[in-house]
Amino acid sequence: MMKRLAFLLFALPVCAQVSNPSIVLVSAAPSGSCTANLPDEQVITLGTLYSCQSGTWTQIAGGGGGGGITALTQDVTASGTGSVAATVAGIQTHALPTLATGYLNWTGTTFAYTALGTFATANAATPPAIGGTTPANGTFAALSGQTLTSSLYRTNTNCANGASPAVCAAAPSGAVAVPTGTNSTLVVDTTAVTANSRIMLTEDSSVTISGTTCNTTLNTGNLEVTARTASTSFTITFNGTIGTNPLCVSYSIVN
Repeated sequence: MMKRLAFLLFALPVCAQVSNPSIVLVSAAPSGSCTANLPDEQVITLGTLYSCQSGTWTQIAGGGGGGGITALTQDVTASGTGSVAATVAGIQTHALPTLATGYLNWTGTTFAYTALGTFATANAATPPAIGGTTPANGTFAALSGQTLTSSLYRTNTNCANGASPAVCAAAPSGAVAVPTGTNSTLVVDTTAVTANSRIMLTEDSSVTISGTTCNTTLNTGNLEVTARTASTSFTITFNGTIGTNPLCVSYSIVN
């Protein structure tokens, strides 16, 4: 009886020692297939935890607190372990300068910050006059002793109207049609005309005016501006006779 009791007392600690632990310490990360209900394994040197998931050894996310990124190299530096704070230190192994106001510029050998220039505030309502220093509403300042040349001069609007009176809104140039008859007149409605406008007229049978067939016969007579109302209209008179089709005229106003 005494021998049997002694055997039981000796065997009890042995049975407690081989019971299944919840975590087994290992020297290397487990991999490959595994059997369900095995205890988790923790890598001693890294502290990372692995468990048997769906028949495969898999690292437990966040396990051990010491896994994840511990250092970054080349163009990025980091501090801390696990979730780290990363700082961009360079681009393609070239270091970045100390942060400064401006834009990052590659000089050919290094990166540098270039300061932005100072821009004056634009004033759309009163832009600076061309050739002068006093602001003006988009007009030319006096160009004393200078010659202004251009390969092409263009107006904002160009009228082509065969009605009588001709409706040309604010167009400073255009093509109109003086009606047939003797000493015929045509009123051209345009707000571009002023009391001091220089109005130039030219007979022009080559222009295109919708719904109008220009007179192509050489006419004997003269074109003349016989009246004007500033900001409203001017009147064209042809001193002669216009035959079958109206006399097409190009006009241009210079103020």
